[in-house]
Amino acid sequence: MKTSDIKGIIPPVITPMNNDDEQTVNHEALRQQVERLLAGGVHGMFPLGTNGEAYALSFKEKEEILATVIDQVKGRVPVYAGTGCITTAETIRMSKRAEEMGADALSIITPSFALASQKELYDHYVAVAKQVNIPIILCTYKLLGRSFFIRSVYCMVLFAIFTDYLLPLMPVYQGDRLLATICGGVVGGIGDALIYMNNSSTGGLDFITMGIKARHPHLPFGNITFAAALAVILLNGAVFQDVDSIIYGIMFNFIVSAVINKMMFGFSSSMLAMIVTDDGKAACAEIDRVADRGSTILQGHGGYGGQPKDVVLCACSNKQLYEIEHAVQAIDPGCFIIMLQSNEVHGEGFRQLELGKSESSESK
Repeated sequence: MKTSDIKGIIPPVITPMNNDDEQTVNHEALRQQVERLLAGGVHGMFPLGTNGEAYALSFKEKEEILATVIDQVKGRVPVYAGTGCITTAETIRMSKRAEEMGADALSIITPSFALASQKELYDHYVAVAKQVNIPIILCTYKLLGRSFFIRSVYCMVLFAIFTDYLLPLMPVYQGDRLLATICGGVVGGIGDALIYMNNSSTGGLDFITMGIKARHPHLPFGNITFAAALAVILLNGAVFQDVDSIIYGIMFNFIVSAVINKMMFGFSSSMLAMIVTDDGKAACAEIDRVADRGSTILQGHGGYGGQPKDVVLCACSNKQLYEIEHAVQAIDPGCFIIMLQSNEVHGEGFRQLELGKSESSESK
């Protein structure tokens, strides 16, 4: 398979489990899921990723899952096998086995748990590449850049430590399911927003989210998160036929997306003051005095009488807007002030969120 053949929609495949004490893999449901994705027109199949919970599976279970997917696909689309493990030796073993079984490409996440230097990561991938003859996909590195990639590795390690060692020590909430959905959505949204605002991610679907944001920066971040999660929820619901879980899952992710948008662009949003006055220079001087903000004077005319007017524009915070309003009205009681909310302001004095910054933009 040529790397130029890697294109289109390549969904991560969920690993369905049986409801038994051993939590065995439900291979029949897995085959149904593969057929459903193929019927939807996907361009590839990606088993054993984060959504496939590969980190919780044994080597034998991974073999069986990959065998089922490859057999069901029957060459209709390429199969991208997730073979990343904690150690280099284990990754090589899994990668060679995936190649032997007929996988078309490998998706290898960086080793987790222990932080690795840049050279160690390089040596890790070189060692794996020398042992296999099919393409290795380094998710997000090329598209989003090294800085984002390294931050995400740190975040994934911390997330793994928290979920594996700290979370089991906390009490399990046994109360109302709806209340848990609402509170979990709020807390999860705050956590995701803080991670995204620092140009990082927790891996898995976050990589897809950040990749879409990098390619389509005009899309609201929370909306992308909700759309990606909704696709997973609906696919999961189609397999397990649990309507209640689908509804609660949609509610949870809707709350998460709303909180993300509010955290990233709502609380930190800026204001735009549009002041129509007879003395623009005096208004600008007051703005500089009380808020230490720059402003711009535009020339306008009254629509009714045709008198010349100065239109002063100033981007500021909510607190500064209050100070500007009272200061300008003190020198010109007849001025007309329009206050507008702006989600983003680019320029000196305002923080710019660098979400999904690409490698090319980092090098400039």
